[in-house]
Amino acid sequence: MSWQQKFKEGEELIRVKDYNGAISHFNNMLGEYKDEPKVYYWSLKYLGDIIGHMTRKDFFQAIDLYQKIINEYEGEDKLYELCQIDIARSYLEVGFDMLNNFDSMTQMIEIEDDEIAQYFEKIMKKRNDYIERAAEAIYKERL
Repeated sequence: MSWQQKFKEGEELIRVKDYNGAISHFNNMLGEYKDEPKVYYWSLKYLGDIIGHMTRKDFFQAIDLYQKIINEYEGEDKLYELCQIDIARSYLEVGFDMLNNFDSMTQMIEIEDDEIAQYFEKIMKKRNDYIERAAEAIYKERL
């Protein structure tokens, strides 16, 4: 079976949401095609996507895989650029998750001490200032 057909098999596993099967499939391809850089690094990219934004939300491991590709792959296709974008996307998704966790946590906090309440207000102001700056940047960009 050609590597193109094997990629189609892996993509089908992803399509039907058999992510564990897809991870195993692309891991096997890494071993089988270790001497064919294009196939090897594209397999690594698929693994990064699966463990990152598709399923496990292990963004830092995905970033490590994308960075490995950027550092080592010398092919003339779009893989380099895709990995750069996927690193940025991973950081964005980590940020969303952390902000959601922060907001959930702050809803549970019960503060009685005035000094701690002031400290908490400073933290919330920092959060809100960040969101406002981001909103202003988006607004200006759309003008």
